[in-house]
Amino acid sequence: MNNILPIVGAAVCHEAGHVICARSLGLKIRRLGLNWRGPYIIREQGNPLQNLAVSLAGPLMNLILAGTMVLGPWLGIGAVLFGLYNLALGIYNLLPVPCSDGRRIVSLLLNVA
Repeated sequence: MNNILPIVGAAVCHEAGHVICARSLGLKIRRLGLNWRGPYIIREQGNPLQNLAVSLAGPLMNLILAGTMVLGPWLGIGAVLFGLYNLALGIYNLLPVPCSDGRRIVSLLLNVA
């Protein structure tokens, strides 16, 4: 049960990355939700560059937060676990697999080029 908090925290931070980026680009957030795959956001569609930035924001947030692993000696195993879950979530969401940010990113890059 102790491991659930860092997992949930990593997922929330991931979605927060998308929301913060979308809002900073002037895109409206229509709905936040949770389904069998996890948390999700439904937002106003932007131009291809805005969509690319928003799609990258979640995984990049996770990869930045993965750096908390180095705080393990001072903050304990919780910081290491939080960092590891963020690293795994960030890398997975950059892979072009179905229902991932990575697939959306590859699609956007192919359409922009």
